[in-house]
Parts: sequence; structure tokens; C-alpha cells
Amino acid sequence: MRALTRLRTCGYRTAYPWDRLHGKASPPGEREEDRFIYAHSLGFVILYDFLDGRAGAHERTSPQMMRQLGRAVAELHSVDPVDDLPSFPMGITSMRPFLESVDATHPNVASHPFLIWLRCQLSELMPRLESAGSLPLAMLHGDCFIDNVMFREDDSLVGVIDFEEVCSGPAILDLAMTVCGCCYTPQNEMDPHLFDAFLSAYEKERPLLPAERAVLWNYLRYTCLAIAFWRFRQFVVRHPEQSSEAKKQSYKPMQARVEDMSSAQTLCEKHRMSTA
Repeated sequence: MRALTRLRTCGYRTAYPWDRLHGKASPPGEREEDRFIYAHSLGFVILYDFLDGRAGAHERTSPQMMRQLGRAVAELHSVDPVDDLPSFPMGITSMRPFLESVDATHPNVASHPFLIWLRCQLSELMPRLESAGSLPLAMLHGDCFIDNVMFREDDSLVGVIDFEEVCSGPAILDLAMTVCGCCYTPQNEMDPHLFDAFLSAYEKERPLLPAERAVLWNYLRYTCLAIAFWRFRQFVVRHPEQSSEAKKQSYKPMQARVEDMSSAQTLCEKHRMSTA
């Protein structure tokens, strides 16, 4: 809620929670964030602004939409983050403890091929990320997939929604997560036109440092690993009985992206050179 309050002061385009106190001071002893919680017969709820538009979808994403999103993400990264935001919740801070304890906590999946593959990928990738040194930090959306972006019928951007995973970290991490969530086709292939439209618009607002540009594809690999891990843990490990077979297999497209990352990078670099 503090992050959304900060974004509201900047006029950022998103859905904001309703203040039941209408700007008045909170009663003594009540947390500041409680002003957004309403008591309902079904429980406690938070009401958000209605955004008049439709959620984005991979099958109808266009370069025009990605240019607008590029500017919106760059604008977010230019906002001073609030204090004490968590780190990226799906990253190594979640993966490492799980992998260290899985033999004892979930022996039935400890030798699963995906976890063997994940350990191998992390052992190769993490030294590259750690050797990148200090990178510019920002307030991160953390889950900027295309269905968390609202558009009008003419494809103009209404706002970016669902800040439940808001966190603090390297801006390049959030940029990579947005590429992961928005620049692939329904056939799970990188679309260089969407990638270029997004990155070019982002850099018009916030140019990347050479150090950020050097690790962009490593961070894209990292975000795909993080999403694959989250889906595997959620649907295969934690809730297998309640999960459909499609959900249990949903980590595999992200795994495939990691395996195909070099080809996707070459494709996008060739496209940028051909349009320069």
C-alpha cells in the first residue's frame, strides 16, 4: 500500500485502493494501511479503482502497445522506491532454500529432472549475475505480464495493474521480467518486433547503462528460471491434487525459453541491426 501511495503522488497510471477514511487521519492504534481495508459480510476486502479497458493478451499484443508499456515501465523505475520493500520474491532467495531442503521436505520430487536441471542452470548463471557489480536499483512491479496491463479498444494504454509482487531490486530485473511476460508469442517464441519496440521506448525515457545492457539476457534467463521454479513448486510440489495437468506442465514453456535463449538473443540482435 505504501508503494501505491508513492505512485499516486507521481500520477502513475494504475488502479488505486479506495480510502474508506477519505483522507482523514487514521484513528489511534490503527495501521496506516488499514484505511484501505473494508469489512464485508464475506470477510475483509480492498476495493480498487475501475480501469475502463481490457487486459492484454499475447495473441493481440502489438509493437504500439509495447512502446507504451516501455515508457510506463521506465516511468515506474524513475520513481523513488519506498523504504523496506522486499527483494524479488520469486528469485534466488526462494529457490536456494527450497533446493537446500527439498531432500528432507519433499523427497518424492527431490530427484525430479527439473530440479536437477534448475541446479545446473543456477550454478552457471548466478556467478555471472553476482559479478555484474552494482546496478541501478528501482521500485519493481515484479510481475509485469501482459495480462497485468490494461488497454483500450484502440490499443492505448490505460494502466499497469496488480502490484502484489512489488519489490525493490535492479531495474534491469524488472525490464527482463516484462520481456518475459510480454514479448513472447502464443507459440512461446520470442517476437523481435515486440522486444525492440519495448526496449527502444524504455530507453528513450531511461537509457540503460552499459553494465545493464551487458547483463540483460542473463537477467531474462533468470526471470524465466524464476517463473519456471514458481510454477513447479506451486503446482507440482505444493498443490498437486488441486492442480490440473496443464498447470503441472506450465513450468515447461519457461524451461524451453531458457534452453532457446541464445537463439532468441541472436534473433533480436539481428532485428535491431536490420532496423538501425
